[in-house]
Amino acid sequence: RLGRGASRRDFIIAERLGKALDAGQLRLAYQPVVDARTGATVFSEGLARLPTGSGRMTPARSFVPIAERLGITFSLDSLALDIAFKSLVDEPDKRIAVNVSAATVTDRRAIDRILATLKNRPEPASRLIFESTETAAIKDLSSSINFADAVKSMGAQLALDDFGSGNTSFMHLRALRPSIVKVDQSYVRDLRGDSDAALFVAAITQLATGLGAFTV
Repeated sequence: RLGRGASRRDFIIAERLGKALDAGQLRLAYQPVVDARTGATVFSEGLARLPTGSGRMTPARSFVPIAERLGITFSLDSLALDIAFKSLVDEPDKRIAVNVSAATVTDRRAIDRILATLKNRPEPASRLIFESTETAAIKDLSSSINFADAVKSMGAQLALDDFGSGNTSFMHLRALRPSIVKVDQSYVRDLRGDSDAALFVAAITQLATGLGAFTV
């Protein structure tokens, strides 16, 4: 239930989201992540989109908070994973990142369901990247480490998103050992004009490289 303070628009989106999840109608918009030196696409991030019925798509920022309030983020994550994994099977040259919520990362049943999807499919699993924000990861670092170890055991990779947006600690990088570190946009938005941000990004890039990860 959405509870007090929910707007009419919130209820409309909640109803639409519930129907879309039941019918498997969620969509992913693929945003390319490119090599800064060559311009070649390294992987694509699958961003959840909710069909409106009029041909337009509602972005994740409009319905993910509602999914969290309703307690259905795992259903959302699970459907996005199914869509992404099918694309990986159908397109052997593709690499896809999907976002996972804190609720999914800390749910043993959710992890078991993810592992069941990846099991016995090592080739497409090796092209799958799970993205978790640093803030979500450190809410329950122990569970996040278990999640990271579990998906990596199946050949998938982990990306740590929005790094630097919260109480950043190098301990998190060392503990989670992500393959990809995505630096928070607040640091990269004005690299040429902000010497402090440039210093931070340079340090993170060097550290990530030393740990075997690359930065976005």
